[in-house]
Amino acid sequence: MRKYKQVDLDLEWLKTVKELPSRRGSHFEYNEQVLERMNNNQCPSCGKPKDEWTRRRDWACCSKECTAKHWSTAGVFRSVPSPQMRDNRTCVKCGWNEKDFSKLSFDERCTPGAWRSLEDDHIRPIALGGDEFDLDNMQTLCSECHKIKTKHDVQQWNKARRLLIKWASEDLLVGGESDSIDET
Repeated sequence: MRKYKQVDLDLEWLKTVKELPSRRGSHFEYNEQVLERMNNNQCPSCGKPKDEWTRRRDWACCSKECTAKHWSTAGVFRSVPSPQMRDNRTCVKCGWNEKDFSKLSFDERCTPGAWRSLEDDHIRPIALGGDEFDLDNMQTLCSECHKIKTKHDVQQWNKARRLLIKWASEDLLVGGESDSIDET
């Protein structure tokens, strides 16, 4: 079984950024024609200019028909790898798996907290510089362990945000690295 991993805030990485990254919005790789239409404010499916659309202009396409065509043919979907098969559908922290649950009696199954789902977790959160599609940055956790790790990740993210605000107010990010950065 793989070893459970939890990372703390990487201060060296944090010193190199001015704002925390966000999750990438798209898992699609578009062909050049679709990209050109999107960059020119046109419907990616038929090429109709946005100012001629009869529907909202913040939507992806000019009509329901074009939307259906666009999502079915315009891009090649990049499947996001799942660590669950690699981790034998077992939580890498506590060892819980669905096979163990199926061995429980009916009464044991009905107790609170007995059922857990398996979830994919990013070891280094995307918001703290982790790669969204790297299988080496992913692990399988049960829902209970994932809640605990997410709480830790949120604390790390808040720490990073506070440090970025502090460093920006001290003008340390403008000049690059500084030896006088206080981590508290």
